[in-house]
Amino acid sequence: MVKERGSVAIKDKKKEKLKIVYVFNGFSEKMGYISNCLPKAVAALGHEVHVIAPNVQVYYNAPFYKETYEEFLGPPITDIESKEIDGFMLHRLAHKNFKTEVDIQGLKGKLKEIKPDIVHTFHLNSIITIRLAWYKLFLGYKFFTSNHVVLSVFPLHDQWNQLSMVSKLAWNIKHKLSGKAISMLTAKCYPATIDAQLIATKYYGIPEHKCILAPIGVSSDVFTPDRNKNRNQFLEKFGFQNDDIVCVYTGRFTEGKNPLILAKAIDILAKENPKIKGLFIGKGEQKEAIENCANCKVSDFMPSNELPLIYQNAYLGIWPREESMSMLDAISTGLPIIVSDRMKAKERIDGNGLTYIEKDSNDLVKQIKKLLADHALYEEFSKVGAQKIESLYSWNSIALERIKNYHDAL
Repeated sequence: MVKERGSVAIKDKKKEKLKIVYVFNGFSEKMGYISNCLPKAVAALGHEVHVIAPNVQVYYNAPFYKETYEEFLGPPITDIESKEIDGFMLHRLAHKNFKTEVDIQGLKGKLKEIKPDIVHTFHLNSIITIRLAWYKLFLGYKFFTSNHVVLSVFPLHDQWNQLSMVSKLAWNIKHKLSGKAISMLTAKCYPATIDAQLIATKYYGIPEHKCILAPIGVSSDVFTPDRNKNRNQFLEKFGFQNDDIVCVYTGRFTEGKNPLILAKAIDILAKENPKIKGLFIGKGEQKEAIENCANCKVSDFMPSNELPLIYQNAYLGIWPREESMSMLDAISTGLPIIVSDRMKAKERIDGNGLTYIEKDSNDLVKQIKKLLADHALYEEFSKVGAQKIESLYSWNSIALERIKNYHDAL
């Protein structure tokens, strides 16, 4: 059944197969980000899924891209193309710069060609989001947004009370007022964490009733809780001994992530127990300093589908500063984790991990020792974490819930 509204066909909300477009401000095929995983999971449910992105890699214009990512992902600017990957169609359109943002040329034309029921973007107030909200008025799709920015990378929250009235007014006019306008055309907004929801509502004007807390997912069929799976392969690949106790970090080696704190903790622990080792998967400015710490091994970035080998064979996963999607992948394998005490998304570690005093390597040593000394607690964390991911964070369950929300909006 099709209902007509002007010249736009609005399909019955009970229609089983939806035509969905996800729009991102960058796309890299080797990553395990939501841009890779959510479209794949939704397509696996039988829906027609398209991803539109500019012809740039993630972080393409970041000062650390060349040093950190180029060897792994390739040049920052990609080909303009359309192709099928992982069950969905990827459309890379020409990019252009808008002030400090990336924009997409030909976006409206591609949307007119696809004729989607649903368009979902992942930024609250970018030039791409503003244009998608505007195009909705003419193309008639249901529009959804998300927010994955958390307080650890949003310094404005801590600075807000010190700002002048003029600065606050300027922010509210530029961001909160336009955010409110966009939200009037938005069916729902999906903040990934509680603090991401706070940012969406307080600083971008998204009404509480339009927010659905929606954590980032995990490919739990890939990151399975098979502890010590392919153990010999892991040991041979990285040169560890079977009785080594490996603490792992994956991600950028930058001040924002600060894996050097973990390396310093391993350096301290190695003096007491030489079997405690550190494994750092990634690249960045802290690489040399990490390598200079005792018992620390460094390896370049790996495709996301190769990371289960790491998490299934490590003893602990440790992310010393900012949140990371990798935390959830690690938890899914039954790996207990340790994170910064400043991380607001405590639901990620409730019952399956510990916090340490951020930037305090001695306190990190203390927390690592706590799990080394309490095997029962370690086993409990391992079990609870894997169960939590399967029930709340698997991409399949998230995709099912998202489709329900899309249908409800039609």
